[in-house]
Amino acid sequence: MKYAVCHPHKKHKARGLCHSCYAKQWEKPAICNHPERPARARGLCGACYEAALKQEKPDYKARAAARNRMYYHRDRDLYLERERLRYQDQEGKRHWERAIARKYGVTPDWVQKQSEKQAGACAICLKPFSHETKRPAIDHCHETGKVRGLLCQMCNTALGCAEDRAELLREMAKYVEYHRGESEAGPCPNPTE
Repeated sequence: MKYAVCHPHKKHKARGLCHSCYAKQWEKPAICNHPERPARARGLCGACYEAALKQEKPDYKARAAARNRMYYHRDRDLYLERERLRYQDQEGKRHWERAIARKYGVTPDWVQKQSEKQAGACAICLKPFSHETKRPAIDHCHETGKVRGLLCQMCNTALGCAEDRAELLREMAKYVEYHRGESEAGPCPNPTE
């Protein structure tokens, strides 16, 4: 890989320059009231160009939105497949790695070790993780930000909905047991009787 002369840590784009420096050399100042801004089209900055378009074609945003909706519905399956593949390929993996480092301060190695420590299963329901389809959710305390372990998506969502309140989770368990007839109080009375 070639590196830029202007910024040796960045990748070479052309003429020995990185992408941002190469783009700057072609920028022209706007001829509207904002010469400090780069020109977008017709010699106008972005804001002035949008204003000019609104004056010329007052319904251009509505038409553009309708056109985009039409394209989306026409190519919906292709779009969804492309998005699904994007998160399964290497780019999706790198995106996930950056996201967990930024959000939780953990590495993919930590996730792997924690998964092995938990025998490859959710810490709550003990269902095994299926790494091919979905990654395990990283459970963390919302107050302190401390990472607690790995959960399946369902358990992590349930815990999040209960807002990590243990007393609420106990009440939910009592409610489920009561309606299953497993409680000491006996089965639930039929509400229609």
